[in-house]
Amino acid sequence: YWLDKLTCHIADLVLLDTPEHIDYFIKTFGLPGKKFRCLPVGSDDELFYPETNGNGNHRSKFLVFLVASFYPLHGVSTVIRAAKLLETHTDIKFLIVGNGITRPSVETLAKKLGVPNVTFKDIVPSYILPEIMARADVCLGHFGNTEHPNLVIPAKVYDAIASKKAVITGESKATKSVFSHNEHMLFCPFANAEALAEAILLLKKDSGLKEKISENAYRLFKERFSLEKTGARLYTILEEAISLK
Repeated sequence: YWLDKLTCHIADLVLLDTPEHIDYFIKTFGLPGKKFRCLPVGSDDELFYPETNGNGNHRSKFLVFLVASFYPLHGVSTVIRAAKLLETHTDIKFLIVGNGITRPSVETLAKKLGVPNVTFKDIVPSYILPEIMARADVCLGHFGNTEHPNLVIPAKVYDAIASKKAVITGESKATKSVFSHNEHMLFCPFANAEALAEAILLLKKDSGLKEKISENAYRLFKERFSLEKTGARLYTILEEAISLK
């Protein structure tokens, strides 16, 4: 708390990724709003871009992909419970990549439930991640039922839409302020495995919807969140800040 408050107090300018995150900092640390500017996380589209890598309708398996640092906000246990609900759909497989504080408990839950359709893989270098993501039919965001998910849009969501992948993520205030349900991606209530399982089944059955939301989200990404657009936004913010000094 004091580290964040002190560093923000000393700084001339503070960059945060969403207006909701800015509001939280202003209220929590009693800081003036004029210090803050919003700069979306975006994605490096020189690394993440649309790529066909065996994820067409001809494949026998429907791959659901999640990359996670296993923070509580990621809600990976919800993904495990959703996978359990879908275990009778033997053509649906889950791949979870990453390491972090909750991974041991998540793996314990998977073993306890006897989930047969989830594969865990350790964290991989960033240049390999797009190659793995390209094989996915659907990419997942975050589903943790804490305060933090309501304030942010995860980098993994931007990376997925930059790769023109259909996304399912938690229904947060921050995400809803930028993206629309059924238009750019599918939203689920936080910590709701049943809703997540239903959304995965919907996209598996409705390839038209899957294609529509991935196309719309990719178009929005190119318009607002590419490396070029984010860089231009940062340039403008810094120019304004310097002019005020």
